Amino acid sequence: MSIQITLPSGSQVQNVEGSSMCGVRSYNSWKQFYIGGKRGHNTRPWPAQCRIYGCSNVATLGGHVFCVGENGVWIIPMCGTHNSSGNVNLMTVNANTIAVQVEEENTSGPSGPCYSSSSSSSSSSSSSSSSSSSSSSSSTA
Repeated sequence: MSIQITLPSGSQVQNVEGSSMCGVRSYNSWKQFYIGGKRGHNTRPWPAQCRIYGCSNVATLGGHVFCVGENGVWIIPMCGTHNSSGNVNLMTVNANTIAVQVEEENTSGPSGPCYSSSSSSSSSSSSSSSSSSSSSSSSTA
């Protein structure tokens, strides 16, 4: 099961350094992991555009990010410009961006850049807006 959250307006994310070593399990790509489902049974839509606010580039990659106020490593649809190892700045995402959490069983990579163990947390403290009713969580198969 993949945990997903819907990020409210103004939410910020940061690329995870070292995530290029994170292989995906059971899917062909992180984009396919994000979409979920197998062979035509998609569980969530892939947006046409990068989810970073103000970007109109095509979303071609599933980018590993930390979401401010949330624990763990998450995947969001991004363009190649924003999903770059050189881009370490906080980025604001579009309202209602869906982020899908990466757990240990989803990746062949190490803890840290690929997933967070239960004792790990993101680099930012929890904010009330991301844990309020504006941010919804659900599990999908």
